[in-house]
Amino acid sequence: MTATTKGGNKPLASAEHVAGGQRSGELAPLLPSSLPVPASSKPQRSVIVSVCSFILATEFCVCLAGATLTGSLPIFFRKRMGLDNVLSTELNNVLLSLSNLTPIVGAYLADKHFGRFHTIGISSIVYLLGLALCTLAATPRFASLPLFMVGLYGGVAFGGGGIKPNVVVLGADQFNTDIPAQRREKASFFNWFYWSINIGSFLSYSVLSNVAVNGAPPFVPEELGFAFAFGCATLAFFIGVAVFYSGQSRYRRLPPKGSALGNFFAVLLEAGRRTAKGKLVLTACAAFIPGIVLTTLSYFVTASPWHMTLALGGASSVVFATVVLIVTGTSTSWLMLSARRHGGSHTVSHVEDVRQVMRLMPYLSIMIIFWAAFGQMKSNFLLQGCQMDLRISTGASSGRPTMVSSAMLSVLNSGSILVFIPVFDRVLYPAVTRLGIYPSLLRKMGSGLVVAASAMLFAGLLEKERKRRSAVEGVFSNCASGNEALPMADLSVWWQTPQYLLIGISEILTSITSYDLFYSEVPESMRSACQALNLLSSTFGYIVAGALNSIFAAWVTTDLNDGHLENIFFVLALLVLSSLGAFVYVTQFFEYSVPTPLENDSRDSFISGFSPAFARAARSLLHKLTPKHTKRVVARSQR
Repeated sequence: MTATTKGGNKPLASAEHVAGGQRSGELAPLLPSSLPVPASSKPQRSVIVSVCSFILATEFCVCLAGATLTGSLPIFFRKRMGLDNVLSTELNNVLLSLSNLTPIVGAYLADKHFGRFHTIGISSIVYLLGLALCTLAATPRFASLPLFMVGLYGGVAFGGGGIKPNVVVLGADQFNTDIPAQRREKASFFNWFYWSINIGSFLSYSVLSNVAVNGAPPFVPEELGFAFAFGCATLAFFIGVAVFYSGQSRYRRLPPKGSALGNFFAVLLEAGRRTAKGKLVLTACAAFIPGIVLTTLSYFVTASPWHMTLALGGASSVVFATVVLIVTGTSTSWLMLSARRHGGSHTVSHVEDVRQVMRLMPYLSIMIIFWAAFGQMKSNFLLQGCQMDLRISTGASSGRPTMVSSAMLSVLNSGSILVFIPVFDRVLYPAVTRLGIYPSLLRKMGSGLVVAASAMLFAGLLEKERKRRSAVEGVFSNCASGNEALPMADLSVWWQTPQYLLIGISEILTSITSYDLFYSEVPESMRSACQALNLLSSTFGYIVAGALNSIFAAWVTTDLNDGHLENIFFVLALLVLSSLGAFVYVTQFFEYSVPTPLENDSRDSFISGFSPAFARAARSLLHKLTPKHTKRVVARSQR
């Protein structure tokens, strides 16, 4: 049985799903279908080991560099540049937003002009120059905020835009899915890719982020900590680029085939102008632009009431666009008006490709709220940790206690991912499958939203407890600038462990799955573009997170004891739970490109992405019982 989408879509391109993380069905073959796959008694070499190992090693170095720079960025802005808490977190959100907005440009350049390999190479040079400028600007001799901003936003953010959407797709392109062994390997590639990301992040957070804040006396004085850590990041990135090019003779490089994004928007614009629903969708897409602009402006306009007005306007634009795309994305039949047979200028195949992408828009929109919650780990979690007990020794002999950096606790997120990915892949997913509950992509995403909401609730309750505790006497936080005495509560920073672990588990369930969803459930020609759109959801998530800090700036005070940071966490928990309700609704309209294993076993109640879709199961049963000569009538009645 071949599944179809609502709104009368034709059968979709094959994609994923075999129990235990393997795939049944085939993705678009990477070799010409006319060429038979030679049978051989010799074992096939591992593509992950022989080819993708270079890409995975490169991603490890890239993430080690990126996490070192961004892991302690709010503390750097406050401690070295003397900025306040709100502006420090807002500037951090600007970087996170730009880093996930620029992949749209990177995907366009790869698809239209340079191909994935050369786009990654060119972007790496830009990124490397940005890291070098940040390192220079962090040294006490130069200590230049403008120079740091140029390196950060001009080099790192824009350089990363050419790397992020293309490196994962370049890796997945190495597999020939006509060969069963490679098809199984590709199913594991996304997990290995995410593992490489988090090994790099783990080392960064556990070592370099701590060195950045505290130095490493007597080898690295505290005042040189940030410059030393950023220098290590630059070196790691240089090594990553060298590894990437050392494997260039092994890569399978697909030539650019034209801009998939350009074709996507051309179909969207032509069909959108001809229907009321299409005009609403176009309005929603356009609303993201003022959302970014207004929210970013609010970071730099401190005068009341303009600060609040700009932030509220930006957040409202993003929320409006999110709601519209969730509501309208369940039916894509209006896009057919751009096909030639309906008076449009596009082929049916091009329109069907766009429809396959547009049916994922509700999930892209829901991911925005997830990323707003996830972004707390890189902003408000750090601020909260700064005013908890950071001591790991009393310093009785030296007279000065030894403290960790609050940024170091991000290692718990990376560590949980490294530990739980194999547990989920090898133990949990097979176990629930044996119980008759297939862990489909959307079920994983829905579960991740529940865990993310739990993390926000725990963080809010912990903040209330932190404020209830008395201050540590005579010892102040290492996050403060030189002329500031920032109190620490008598509550160990390690009490943040549960919220970091929960965020890590939610990332496994939601973020990794989104990579797979936006690769497996879209046409081959759209994969780079869809990875860019997937990253774009995190941009808007960070915009929402930054807007919340701007709107409720009175809650995020210089000394958190005077504010109500817990309310930020509670608001986000409410938003995530609201998005979960929308998620459960829209999954009832989603059908995968190919049947899931349990569907092949005739357990039709499990076709649904998240919860049993009884209506669709009944429809499938009716289809099986209906005589062949009446099935066409039934099919038409379902559209």
